[in-house]
Amino acid sequence: MRRMVALWMFLAVASCGGSDSSTTPEPESITGMFSLITVNGGPLPVAIQNFQSTTSTLTVTKDVLTVMDGGKWTESGTCTNQSGPPFDCLSAGTWIRLGSTFTFMTLTGNPVYEGTFTGNGYNLSAGAYAYVFSR
Repeated sequence: MRRMVALWMFLAVASCGGSDSSTTPEPESITGMFSLITVNGGPLPVAIQNFQSTTSTLTVTKDVLTVMDGGKWTESGTCTNQSGPPFDCLSAGTWIRLGSTFTFMTLTGNPVYEGTFTGNGYNLSAGAYAYVFSR
């Protein structure tokens, strides 16, 4: 009789404690490729200040942020400088996470972007610009 009660208690506890992993969503990965969707709320193409020259603007027509494990990131896109021909806009560096804030830096440690992960992308800022990157 004791064995029967022990078996019944074991089965009762075992059936209550588990969770069905098929109903628990996995958290979205912070790594991957994210396309630039908007700058300051507007769609691409968009003109922004050329950070290498304070007297000119760049028009960004396409941009992809790739965030990798190990704190590395790259960014590649298509830009034009004033009325010149299109060229590849390339950046790379490291990222760190403090709580819910991500900081993307150049390879020399200068900050490029700061912001948060949304579950499907990043809301980042740099100076006067707000960038939305999405999967």
